[in-house]
Amino acid sequence: MKKAIVATSAIISLVSTTVTYAAGEIVNVQPPTGKGIAANTGVGTVITNIINLVFIVAILLVLFMLISGAITWITSSGDKEKVGQARGRIINALIGLAILALAFLILNVAGNLINFNLSNLQLNPLNTPNP
Repeated sequence: MKKAIVATSAIISLVSTTVTYAAGEIVNVQPPTGKGIAANTGVGTVITNIINLVFIVAILLVLFMLISGAITWITSSGDKEKVGQARGRIINALIGLAILALAFLILNVAGNLINFNLSNLQLNPLNTPNP
């Protein structure tokens, strides 16, 4: 039991992060207002953040499906129907994960081919009118 506690605490200490603060002066920082998107935020940044959020939510859903499939499998008590349901759920979650990985790969490869960087879109800010 002591080995499990020591191993768990070692893993937690390795995974946890520490906060560091910069010693220099911060220039031109606007305080957050909590009222949506700042006026000088670029449209590309908003689109990039939305795409990243969609990927994060999808990965969390895949993780949830994997865990729920595993729990169903463990609690099936040998019932073939429940084991089949759990296996199907796990397989579907893995297929979803593969589709997410392919979508991410396609976005990055296609972006590199046409010189389009999805992680750093450079578009006009939201408050700049188009001529």
